[in-house]
Amino acid sequence: MRTKNLVMLQQEFVNFIQSKKNLSPEIKTGFSDIDDTLSDLKRANLTLIAGRAGMGKTNFAISILKNVVFEQKLRVVFFSFEMSSMQIFQRLMRIETGIDATTLRTGQVEESDLPKINDLLQRPENANVLIDDSSGISIIELCERCRNYVLMHQTDLIIIDYLQLIPLRHREISEIGQENYHLIMYMLKTVARELNISIVLLSSLSSEIDQRENKRPLLSDLSQDIVQYADNVCFIYRADYYGLLNDNGNEAEFILAKSRFRGTEIIAMGWDKIKGVLQDVG
Repeated sequence: MRTKNLVMLQQEFVNFIQSKKNLSPEIKTGFSDIDDTLSDLKRANLTLIAGRAGMGKTNFAISILKNVVFEQKLRVVFFSFEMSSMQIFQRLMRIETGIDATTLRTGQVEESDLPKINDLLQRPENANVLIDDSSGISIIELCERCRNYVLMHQTDLIIIDYLQLIPLRHREISEIGQENYHLIMYMLKTVARELNISIVLLSSLSSEIDQRENKRPLLSDLSQDIVQYADNVCFIYRADYYGLLNDNGNEAEFILAKSRFRGTEIIAMGWDKIKGVLQDVG
């Protein structure tokens, strides 16, 4: 028979409250409808965000970075295998300030835009962002860098742009193929669990989608190994990319196609053409 007196129960309750205080803070995307559906970018989880080139995957990831760092005061590492760190920073400035992309690339900034840029540059939270634009590093080196960044900087979220540019061995990108996704996804999932961090991994989709009548992405558009190891599989879809109208009248969709914790759902989103990013509806 199990019996407990009030002193024992009191201590258990104190321990329970203390454990809640010591929990790592939740990581939100900053998009209310998406956060309501995903709950949060859970630690120890691997979230895959896929879409055709030009759908807005990278800008969406940068928007998450902005929200996590500036609003939640957490730490983010962004691995960019395709663009330089300056290109990522310019996109962040575009999203945060609304200044035209061409203006930022050419440096022909209007005097009226300088206060917006200075405000961004002077934020102390900037130190909580690390951008690693090393190209051709292997999956083994990538995982080791994740460990080092978490150890040295107490990183909360790691964003990787993107899956198809991660080689098994240093700079041997030509060897990337379906048969290698199993190992890459397994290692990233293992690192997320080992370090108790959230990993957001971007992925491109084949141009074969463009040839079919229904161009909305499906789980079958991804390798089974990718789907197997990802805790969440999400797609970004904009019908106007193809000169079409969404059948539900929305400008964009965030599709939760797989989740270990929630059901599947299509989330209606807006599209900010100036900033090139998804936005909450209403």
